[in-house]
Amino acid sequence: MNNSIAFGKIIKGVIFALIITLIGIFLLSLAMIFSDISPGTNVIINIIITALSVFLGTIYSARAINRNGWIIGFFVALGYVLCTFVFYAVLNGGVELTINDFYRTIMALAVGIFSGMLGINL
Repeated sequence: MNNSIAFGKIIKGVIFALIITLIGIFLLSLAMIFSDISPGTNVIINIIITALSVFLGTIYSARAINRNGWIIGFFVALGYVLCTFVFYAVLNGGVELTINDFYRTIMALAVGIFSGMLGINL
């Protein structure tokens, strides 16, 4: 498989992860309308949504490419994080990066790398 095809599959994995995130945020918003969710719980659910999105997007790409799983996972996670930062910047008129954003990026990259390895070996 040549690099342009692999790049296309990585982009599809990022898009798939972003769609999963949108669905997860929509479901969380519905849950917040009908129940009282504390801010601490909201943060935990957002982390779970991020991890699950990166996991599923990476599995999709790694299984489609079927080689170099950890590299594929790294790039899917990196693309996902960059896209979410851009969306956040557009919606809020800028981005102030905090230590929590750094931790979330490291978590997403770690999930991407490990799920890429898992996706190849499934």
